[in-house]
Amino acid sequence: MPRNIRWDKSLLDNVLNLVEALLQLSEQQSDILQPKPRLYVQWDSDKLRVTGYETKQTRAQISRTIEVGTKKEHLLQLVKKNLNLPQRQNVYVPLGLVERKQQQRRQLDECRDREQVYELTQEVIVKTYEHDLFLQEVIAQKPRGNNKHIAIIGEPGAGKTTLLSTIASFIQDKTQDLPICISLANLQRKNIEEYLIKQWLTEAMKLVKSDVAVTPEIESQLLECFGKKRVWLLLDGVDEMGENSPVEALAKINQELTAFLRQARVVLTCRLNVWDAKVNNTLTGFDTYKTQEFKSVQINDFIQKWFKFAGQSSKGEILQARLKQPKHENIRKLVTNPLRLSLLCQTFYLDKQGELPETKAALYQRFTRYFYEWKLELFPELCNSEDVKDELHQTLSKLAFAGVNSNARFRLRRSLARQVMGERLFKLACDVGWLNLVDRLAETDEEVYAFLHPNFQEYFAALKVNDWHEFLDHVPDNPTQGTYRIFESQWREVILLWLGRREETLKQQQQEFIQALVNFQDGCGEWNRKDVDKGFYEYQAYFLAAVGIVEFKDCSQADAIVKQIVKWGFGYSSEKQKWIQFPSTIRDEARSTLERTEQTKAIAALVQLLQSPDVDYSTRIEAAESLGKIGTGNPDAITALVQLLQSFDVDNYTRWQAAESLEKIHSGNLDAITALVRLLQSSDVDYLAAESLGKIGTGNPDTITALVQLLQSSDVDNYTRWQAAASLEKIGTGNPDAITALVQLLPSKECMTPPYPGSSKT
Repeated sequence: MPRNIRWDKSLLDNVLNLVEALLQLSEQQSDILQPKPRLYVQWDSDKLRVTGYETKQTRAQISRTIEVGTKKEHLLQLVKKNLNLPQRQNVYVPLGLVERKQQQRRQLDECRDREQVYELTQEVIVKTYEHDLFLQEVIAQKPRGNNKHIAIIGEPGAGKTTLLSTIASFIQDKTQDLPICISLANLQRKNIEEYLIKQWLTEAMKLVKSDVAVTPEIESQLLECFGKKRVWLLLDGVDEMGENSPVEALAKINQELTAFLRQARVVLTCRLNVWDAKVNNTLTGFDTYKTQEFKSVQINDFIQKWFKFAGQSSKGEILQARLKQPKHENIRKLVTNPLRLSLLCQTFYLDKQGELPETKAALYQRFTRYFYEWKLELFPELCNSEDVKDELHQTLSKLAFAGVNSNARFRLRRSLARQVMGERLFKLACDVGWLNLVDRLAETDEEVYAFLHPNFQEYFAALKVNDWHEFLDHVPDNPTQGTYRIFESQWREVILLWLGRREETLKQQQQEFIQALVNFQDGCGEWNRKDVDKGFYEYQAYFLAAVGIVEFKDCSQADAIVKQIVKWGFGYSSEKQKWIQFPSTIRDEARSTLERTEQTKAIAALVQLLQSPDVDYSTRIEAAESLGKIGTGNPDAITALVQLLQSFDVDNYTRWQAAESLEKIHSGNLDAITALVRLLQSSDVDYLAAESLGKIGTGNPDTITALVQLLQSSDVDNYTRWQAAASLEKIGTGNPDAITALVQLLPSKECMTPPYPGSSKT
């Protein structure tokens, strides 16, 4: 069955009824046939295909056995009387896409909008698209600018492959163009042109007619389609090409999109860590679209639909409540990914205690545990024997580790799988569904398998590691003899999953590993610059430790690690014992890490920084801005920002930044609104306060009254008055007092020349 299908409670009855119907069909086959043809049952895309045989009399009264059941009506007639077909769970919450520019370098004195004055953004949003809008405005239209190709980037399980399939269907159904889908993992060191002509075309023609041979004329017709610019080349999984580095993978794509291939319009999918490996991407001619994560509303919508279909709406409400608890903040972040949210719903549905795991490793462990309950009737020996499951998991972990450690990574040859697992356990893994046949090697026709999902391969690979030296074995005098997987991108998720394992026997190992990361010395010499206190690899090891403590809950150094990340991100050197500004490469990476480390501790460290009397003007504003990124729903973050907003010791711009962050983490906060209203009513009134109220004061009557009064005041400048009008546009729609004040403003001379583009529409 395809993944992410939720069957109703009558699954067993339905399966038994279907088997009974098929057996009846088998018994009805002609006795003349020796031996009787076997029934053929398979899932073909989303349809169940059943092939049987039936004897009919022709007009000449001749008995003839014919094949039946290949059409939907045959199957429906077969099972109509005694089968209630289970329905696929129809839970579809489409993700949005954000068009993104490449990362850019900017000078400190560069003129920028005030909203980004202290922010060095790695991601510049051009436009946000909902799913259907993306298809209509991007796929269905000719390229707007110089770039005609499209890159869809995102994390594992973010829906990139699913989206690519949707794009292919859209092109097929809505245009006259030809979509060609290629999984880049299938190339295996071959170039795209060779694969397209020698393998893809042959397989495509067999779908039309099994005995059709590819001739030079057919190849010419394909090339002619490219020449007419009516071909879409859909390339899935740049990160799964098996190249030695992300740079090599992107360079290979760039080298091969030449000649007739360049005439096609290309859409490719790629993981973030590959696409963003360098600031200036080597792959040119692409507009970049990043998949967006589920927001809270989408998560709740998905859970509600999922459990409603399963007939357990009340349990869905319990799951929604659990996700709101502070102790499950990491799980909330985890399930913004569609794959992981689906797994969470499936495992929670089966969990009798109604508890959620704290780490990604615990989530996958729970899914693994309940996975077998779906197969209880088919694999009783496996489901009833912990020894068999342990044996299977041990060999799966060895295979997973071997795959990640090879160039193939996620494509596992049958010979490798059998060598590592043995024939019996390999067959069991295939039968259960952990391993699935994905294709064959063109040269030898050998079968190629893949794990249920790459995330599970990484999870099983983490289960294989019992000694942290598998990730880091530092040999300072001769690094070539050491092991430095901590610096290899393909091992990052494996390391985090290993840190999330909760076995008591691993705690000391995990603690020692974090200690080794924190104290790592790369031996690249002493740094004499005042704004650099570590070597390049030492920083990278420390950043990995900071992310790792999210999974390793028992780390004794967690507080100190987070505080150090804050110091690097905002300018304090422990080595120099004074406030200094670190280079942007260190500062930006530290702030990025702060969003991925243990959030409660990160918020506490930022609050402490915000309240420190030694912090300068710009650092306080930057700390307030960072709280707006990670402090959603956290009472300490909200309180600190409200106090900053109410403080008389900061300027209006700092208050504005506090209001900006509050709008992101707790929109509508009454204390913040009250403080801004008081500021508007003071002699120190500022346009920034009026602007901030337009972001956090929606529907608040005191806010609307204060803005109306400001609009009517003769003691403020035109810009402040216009800012009040702009805020009323956002929060005062339909309010009679707001409308009256704006109407009274219309005859004034000032309204003829607004200080900035735009107008109010209250």
